[in-house]
Amino acid sequence: MNRVPRITRIAAVAATLIGGGGALALPAGADVSSLSPPAVAAVQVQSPATLIARGVAVNVRLTVVCTPGASGFLNVSVIERVGNDTTRGSSGFVQTAACTGGFQTIEVVVIANDNLFRQGTALASARFDACNNFSCSTSADQREIRIDR
Repeated sequence: MNRVPRITRIAAVAATLIGGGGALALPAGADVSSLSPPAVAAVQVQSPATLIARGVAVNVRLTVVCTPGASGFLNVSVIERVGNDTTRGSSGFVQTAACTGGFQTIEVVVIANDNLFRQGTALASARFDACNNFSCSTSADQREIRIDR
């Protein structure tokens, strides 16, 4: 029968006691997500927007930034006064490229719901949601933009 050296037995008992003591120091069910960084999101509408297909839609540029590894979703709306009427459009929620932690320029197509968009001024609103595995963050921007050809 092979005998385990005494120093090896002492080291094994010490490791077990130290490891068990460390486990007892953490509360049961500790929330490790609180140690993870929250998702961060920011959006800014850029001017000008560009007419597409003779006013059927406009291409709106936005600058976004979000926590690296998070997923981002944008919703953009545009409303423009055309004569005595208004033209409205919305992109619906659009998934952006993967968040990098740096500023990214994204173009979103907004399709007119009723009348055609024309060259001139309009109001653009953007909502940006970014989510990682632990949290979500929302940012919004609304500003007057110019619509060009």
